[in-house]
Amino acid sequence: MAKGGVRSSLSTSKNECIELKGNNEQVLKIIESNKDAENFSIKRKVGKSILYLLLKLTSVKNIVMTAPIARTLPAKAIDAIRKTGVAVRITGMRKRGRKRKYGSSVLRAARRGKNLKRISNERNVPLRTLYHYRKLHKS
Repeated sequence: MAKGGVRSSLSTSKNECIELKGNNEQVLKIIESNKDAENFSIKRKVGKSILYLLLKLTSVKNIVMTAPIARTLPAKAIDAIRKTGVAVRITGMRKRGRKRKYGSSVLRAARRGKNLKRISNERNVPLRTLYHYRKLHKS
């Protein structure tokens, strides 16, 4: 058994997560050999036809995939999978880049249209930063 309770290829247990990885042939073999499995983890870019076969040939209840893999699939395909009653979980979604220097309360006050000069003086935040935040978050 692989790390984290994930078993690849020829597993028959319903509770364990089956990894779909490899080329199309290997993925199809994994799907055909695990028809009673309920949890699948997609580890590679798959097409609509493989997703269709996954839904038709198995009793899938949960699908787990990373954010980069989810971006390769059409949003309509993911919505269609969810409409069939299958739970789709996308993991690995993290914020990137530098953290904000000032808290969300400062941003909220700037967005609400409060007097920026007053916020700047009260919270010791540069006025230019507040103008920048307000411009970015105008709605």
